[in-house]
Amino acid sequence: MFPEPFRERIRNRKYCSWAADLTEDQLEALLWALGEYGYRADNPLRILHQHSPMDPIYHARAVLALEVLADFTHGKPITPHPLCERIRQVAEDTRRAHY
Repeated sequence: MFPEPFRERIRNRKYCSWAADLTEDQLEALLWALGEYGYRADNPLRILHQHSPMDPIYHARAVLALEVLADFTHGKPITPHPLCERIRQVAEDTRRAHY
């Protein structure tokens, strides 16, 4: 389904490598789960924003990931470069606020 250069690129990414060999059927099931979670993200995000984590940066990245899923399901997709910038900014803001 995906060309080999794409599969190789995601195989080499820390948080994507698990998806490099998904079949179309597996990807369809995964997209359903992501969509379901993204559409229902409001309550978990509210709870996460109120939580005081042991590791603020890990927590901030988890919140960002859920926000990105919600954005995708609401018609606001993102690509890797801007996503990396958002991750960097979240980590920087969190460090400034907590350390």
